[in-house]
Amino acid sequence: MLTPRMPIVHTFPKLKYMRILLSSDMHRESANFDERRWNEFEKLLQDPHTFCIFAGDQFEMALSRSKSSPYESRMFPAEAKQWWIEHMKPYAKKCLCLIDGNHDYRVTRETSFYPLYDVALALGIETNYRSEAAFVDIGVGAWGGSGHHNEPVRYVFRVNHKAQNLVNYGTADGFDGIDVFVSGHTHKPMDKPLAKLCYDRYNRTITERSVENFVCGSYLQYGGYGERGGMRPTSQKNWAIILDGTKKSIRTEGFYL
Repeated sequence: MLTPRMPIVHTFPKLKYMRILLSSDMHRESANFDERRWNEFEKLLQDPHTFCIFAGDQFEMALSRSKSSPYESRMFPAEAKQWWIEHMKPYAKKCLCLIDGNHDYRVTRETSFYPLYDVALALGIETNYRSEAAFVDIGVGAWGGSGHHNEPVRYVFRVNHKAQNLVNYGTADGFDGIDVFVSGHTHKPMDKPLAKLCYDRYNRTITERSVENFVCGSYLQYGGYGERGGMRPTSQKNWAIILDGTKKSIRTEGFYL
């Protein structure tokens, strides 16, 4: 397996734009997994310009001492792996990045096996897998601007499962050179763009740099240990990023499945 210090690099010179679906917290084996929403998600991947990033917890991986109970699971972990392989096989090349979440890592901690890595191997996209987190460098189109010699426009993502998002500080501030920060875990979708002033020591100029900062929601219906524990329902909103291949430009899209 590759270290998160090694970026995942993609280049799509023939595309004038890309739409990237940001997804997290599928929790496939859970009795509350919303398969209807997943089916709608799959339909979106049929578009030639649409791709996806998975930010962790694709599996539920319930253990006897976890909040979620293995006795309430819809399927065994081995069946969930097979389900992921079958459903993602037609779209394997659309998956630009997939990382583990805390649920996925439960099995690794107990057994040393990496279930999501097994899925990535079966799909032939193991180089797009990272366990802890990932930097994803994506080139789109062939920008003909002065001095660029028809090079693609490049965008850099940082993908974490867990992230601290406090009032005056966000995990995204811990990384220079990124355009988009993606996390999940909380099941509370959020779009919170950040900005920072950057000083160029060579030209003695100051520029303002913005970072799109997203928290993905989940693919769970309300219920289970969340309802049992009195947690409030969370929004089912989804996020997508549209990357322009003719100039450096990012558009964001919120939608419901």
